[in-house]
Amino acid sequence: MKKSLNKTPRLFISYHKKQRPWVKKNLVSLLEAAGGKVLIDYKESKAIKRIPGQMDALQERADITLCLLEPTYCATEYCMHELNHALSLQDSNHSVIPVIRRTGSISQCLGEFNAIRKVDLSDPKNDTQWQLLFESCGLKFKMNASEWLRERNRKKR
Repeated sequence: MKKSLNKTPRLFISYHKKQRPWVKKNLVSLLEAAGGKVLIDYKESKAIKRIPGQMDALQERADITLCLLEPTYCATEYCMHELNHALSLQDSNHSVIPVIRRTGSISQCLGEFNAIRKVDLSDPKNDTQWQLLFESCGLKFKMNASEWLRERNRKKR
């Protein structure tokens, strides 16, 4: 992360709409529990439409963009716009973290991230990769992510 680690990192999540249930239930919950400020379409404005360019201003407010890569993301014009916009922001104190959600036809997306550290959450129970994500975002999370999710789900029953 390029900006100061002394402040709460603002995290923009770029994802395909089919990933929304997982993003809301798991990713956003964990990032917020670890102390991150999540900037995401469904929280910011009901008026924002998923049209390329609509989310640019929100993305520009973030310190980090997390791009959730999976085949549908890589094949969607809107998602590729967000990915390319994130990469264009890198020189202005903005970091980009590719997060692999599903393998498959994602080589066109991965090619954009030649030297950038990747996080592989294709197995969402891989606590080592969750820890890598937290560290890459400048966050500290003292529990294992899978343990935290399991405990949260147990309490909701």
